This record gives sequence, C-alpha cells and structure tokens, in this order.
Amino acid sequence: MTRRRLLGAGGLVAAGLSGAAFGAQHLLGKKAEPARPRHLNITAHPDDDLYFFNPDLQQEIKAGVEVLSICLTTGEADGRNFPSGDSRIKDQPVRFHEYAAARQHGLRSAYARMAAGDADSPWKRELVTARTGAPMEVATLIAEPRIRLVFLDLWNEADKDPGYAASNVRLLWSGEAQKLHTMQPAGSPMQAGYTHSRQSLLDTLVELITDFKPDCVRLMDPDPDFQVHDADHPQNSDSGDYSDNADHTAAGLFGWAALQEHWRRGGGGVADSYRGYYNQRWPQNLSEDAYKQKLDLLATYGGLDGRPCTDPIGCGDLKLGNRAASRQYGWSTTHRYGSSATWVHPAQDGRLNVFAVQGGRVVRWAEETPGAGKWASADVPGGGDLLPHLAVNRNAAGGLQVFGVRMVLDADPGKQARELVTIGQTAGGDGFGDWTGLGNPHDGERNPARRRRVGMPAVGRYADGRLALFVRNGGTGLSCRIQAADGTWRPWSDLGGSDTQDGLSVVTTASGLVEVYAAIHGGVLRWFQETAAGPWRRQTVKVTPPAAPPTVLTGPGGRLTMLVREGTSTEVLAYGESSSGVWNLDPQRLRSEGGFGTVAGAQGLIASRNKHGTVSVRFTADKAWAKAGLGVFHSPAVALDSRQRPVVVALDRDGQPRARRWVAGKWSSERFPSAARRK
Repeated sequence: MTRRRLLGAGGLVAAGLSGAAFGAQHLLGKKAEPARPRHLNITAHPDDDLYFFNPDLQQEIKAGVEVLSICLTTGEADGRNFPSGDSRIKDQPVRFHEYAAARQHGLRSAYARMAAGDADSPWKRELVTARTGAPMEVATLIAEPRIRLVFLDLWNEADKDPGYAASNVRLLWSGEAQKLHTMQPAGSPMQAGYTHSRQSLLDTLVELITDFKPDCVRLMDPDPDFQVHDADHPQNSDSGDYSDNADHTAAGLFGWAALQEHWRRGGGGVADSYRGYYNQRWPQNLSEDAYKQKLDLLATYGGLDGRPCTDPIGCGDLKLGNRAASRQYGWSTTHRYGSSATWVHPAQDGRLNVFAVQGGRVVRWAEETPGAGKWASADVPGGGDLLPHLAVNRNAAGGLQVFGVRMVLDADPGKQARELVTIGQTAGGDGFGDWTGLGNPHDGERNPARRRRVGMPAVGRYADGRLALFVRNGGTGLSCRIQAADGTWRPWSDLGGSDTQDGLSVVTTASGLVEVYAAIHGGVLRWFQETAAGPWRRQTVKVTPPAAPPTVLTGPGGRLTMLVREGTSTEVLAYGESSSGVWNLDPQRLRSEGGFGTVAGAQGLIASRNKHGTVSVRFTADKAWAKAGLGVFHSPAVALDSRQRPVVVALDRDGQPRARRWVAGKWSSERFPSAARRK
C-alpha cells in the first residue's frame, strides 16, 4: 500500500480517478477502447448503495459501466461486530476501527461479486490525498479496474473519537458542528485525524466529481417525507419525524451541493436521488427474483453467504446479518423524484421535442423535420440547479411550455428552497422566453421544511389552451396553480388528499377537462372537475395498490386507460373506463419483463423498464413484450410522431437520449447529438 500526494493540475488523475484514466487508453500501440459510460454514487454508509441503489447498480456494473462509489462515513455504530438480537452482544468488546473495517470488507466483497463474479476477488487499496489536502482510501478491483470505491472515512458520530466533541455529517452540513475527523479503519491505508470542515468536505466531493466527469450520478434523498411513527410504522432507524436516517439525508445534501458546483463550473451529466427507509412503507416494487438478488448481495456484505473467513476483523457486517429482509428497507427501489412521461412532446408544427435535465439545465432536442428521425439539439437558455424531471405541454399560443423544480441548498433551513419554474417557446419559433418563478405551495408557512418535500411537476391543458400545474405537496396531497385567460397564474390552491406517492399522471378528457391521478396505499386517488370553473373533487379508484405511479392515457373515443404496476409481481395491469365514465376494476394483465418505475404509453403501445435495466415494449394487441435495445437511467417515454408512428425514448446509461421508431413494421434506431462536449 502506498501513500500518494497528488498536486498540480493532474490532481486525482495520477490515481486513475479521472475520466481519461477510466476511458480510452492506448496500450502498446493498440487502438483505444471505446469510452464507457461513467457512473458516480455518493452514500453515507457502506451498505446504502446495496440497499437503495440496487438493482440499478448491479445492472450498470453488468453492462460494463465505469463505477466510482464514494462513501462518506465509516458507520461504526456501537463498535460491536456481532449479530443484532443476540443476547451476547452486550458482552462483546467495543472496537470501532475493527467494525468499520469489517463493513468495508463486506462492501468490497459485494462489489467484487457483482463485477467479477467472485466475492473474494482481490483489491488494490491505496491512500490518496486530494488537492484539498483530504486523505481517502481508494480501492480498485484488480480483475475489473473500472470499479473503484472511495472511503472518506469520517466518523459517523465523532464523540466516539476520544477527546473529540459531538459531531456528525448532519451537524457538519447545518453548521452546528465546525469539524469532523477521519478515522483509520483497522488494516486500512487511510490517514486518521484529518479534520474536515463543511467547506473542505464539499470541496473534496467537487474535486472527485470534476476529475471523474460522470455521465450519471446517484445520490441519497435530500428531502425525505415526514413519517408518523406508531405500531404500524415503527421508528427503527428513522431520525425524528422523518422516513429516513439523518446521515442519508446529509449525504444527499452534500452530494447535491457538490454536484451543483460541478455543474456551475461547466460539468455535465444527469442525476437522480433514491429513497432510503421510505421503501419499507410501500408495496414491494421488485420482483421476487430481483429482491432475492438484492438480499443475496446483502448477505455477502453481512458475511453470511457461507464463505470461509480468515480475517480476524471479520469479513462483513455481522450486525446486519440476516436482518436485511426483516427490516424491508431493500424490498423496493424508489427514485425520490417521480418521473413524468411528458418530456417527449410534439410541437405545433408536428416535430417531436425531447427535453432532459443535463448539468442542472434544460436541454432540448427537436426533429429537424416532422417524422424524419433526425435530431438537432440546443440548450434552453438560463435555468440551472434543476432537479431531474420536467413536465411539458403546449401553451395557449401553441408553443411548448416546460416546467421544472429549482433546488436552492443552504445550511440554514429557512433559506432552503424548492421553486417551481417555467419557460415557454416564443411565438412562431424555436426560441424560448425568460424563466418565470412560480414559487412553492408552502412559501410563507412557518415550517420551511414542508416546501422541501414537494414532488416533480405535472401539467395539464384545458380545451381553451390554459395550463394547470400540479405538484405533490409537503403534506402528501395535491397543490395546483391554474392559468387565467390572460396567461397569468392564479395563486396556489390546496386540492386536498394525502398518502400520495410522487409521480402524477395528468390527462385531458374528451370534454376538455383536466384530471390528475396519483398512487396511494388503497389504490389510485383521482382529482377531477365537472366544469372548468367548478370545484375539484376526489375519488379513490380501488385498484390493486400500485407499486409505481399510474399512467393514464386517452384512447379511441376518448375513453381512458390506466396502467399500473402490481406489487411483487411487477406485472403491468391495464384498467379501462366504461362509456359511462366508471372504472372497470377487473384489469387486463399485460404481464411484464420485470423492472420497476413508471410505465409509459401512447395509443396502442406501452414501454417500461425491465429486469435488465433496459426498455421493453409491447403493442397492446400483442401478447408478448420485446426488448427495445435501450438502456435506461430514468423511466422511458412514448409519443406518436407526425405520421402517428410510436417513438420510444429513454436516457441511456451515458445520460444521452436514444430512440426507437416503428417504421414499416420494425423498430429503427435513432441517436441524438450531444448537447455539449464534455470538458
């Protein structure tokens, strides 16, 4: 093991952490290998990615992606690496450094199993010093050097460090603590006793992100839901009144803040956050097979996969042991920000437009001519610091109107903001006007934390062209702003409801009215009006409790179809509306090819993420699904082109959109130009 101090412009390049080192390399005169997509993960503890990012993580590793996973803390807990629930645990010695080492051993074993097929595949472990001066352990899987783990080794609770006052990553973020020490886990090359400030931790993360140049970034949830804890919802490891652990939240906040700074410096890439302990409170959205794979990897991490262990510090987190299933934290994988399927939308001239958030900004791709299958890209001006998903609809002038959420981060909770923003096309052209802030349903409330819990926007269009903006609010109900006839926006209204999962589906009915649908534990909650000026009413459609947000489509004759995923089976269920407007609760079972997340659709075709982390498609008149040959970072979208041919679009594993179009009885493949050259 060697210690390196990496100075100068090369920085972490010398340690092999840069995009160049992970990408094409000329070896002995051979041609360079094609650059692989690069994914970066930031977690709080050595098992968070296994619990919350899988199966996405495992699928991207299997697909050959370059992976850099950064773990902030050692997660030393009580220092006893012994099965929880065993009465003898109280008699075990407290050994924080050894327990931290065992957890990291378990994580290396799980990654080695995912990447090399052998949990005992060896690693190269080095001490690396960032340009900020911060030490870190970098572990490289020798058999698959595209896989690297970075341990910053912050004490999880610094008062366990002799002579050191109380501190942790949550207090460091908020400024309530000014510093936090690093630990040296047993057997690690790490340097103990380095003091991180809030700024130095941010600077170190920015350096790692900037040098690696990720295409995709996975982060923890920075804004978990509130949770009432009772007999049905035990506290477990939740912090306070939240549905997650405070370390997870702080890791999400630090990660997003560092990523935003990387973007301000010209970096790109796409990002998303994952729910933490929230997962145990929704219907299982993974198939039995996918859940078993996740548990098997957690068993390797926990040292219970039957492998012999000769390491005196332990080969895994025995405290987790067989509890992975009992706590149910891993029985789902849930993106924090509910995706909309409206980010692909036809313009007034018939050209399809695709919108995505890259580098925190909106990027638009438009067909060069309607239905041609050739795409041009252009940045939408302004914006910045946007969360992952957008909603798009046509405004009264005929242009496309884009809606997003701008995230403002600050140590002071009162200065944190999540602002709904919009920008629209100028009349008669491809240009866009200025961004307009639409605020937040909870602006001005005494509890500023509520405004951080809003969901992603969804937008509907009345027959007269007025738009209605909807968002899941901090009380898990629905809030909206509706345009007046002159195009101005009326104030926020609370439409009531509760228990909704983010990911709203908005549809314009044959009568020109707007309806909204959201998943709840008891089925799907519907908001509707009987006249455009009338009050909003609610109805619970008592379908099978959905394991993902619903998708509601308008079919022939104006009848609606609702697509939902069934828990555990992941099967796609289709519910139809009768001629009298009543939902038929006996669904058509469309099966699936596994996977999770929102199902997209347009007339006659549906598309969804499958168990391989790619996209499957099915014509509703057929009985079988087919693989579309698209990787997927977010859920896919489906639209009809100017010739009424279905087009399936997904952000692939490099964060760039790709499409499949149904042409002359087969799927054609379409690529999009890069919005900006990676720096």
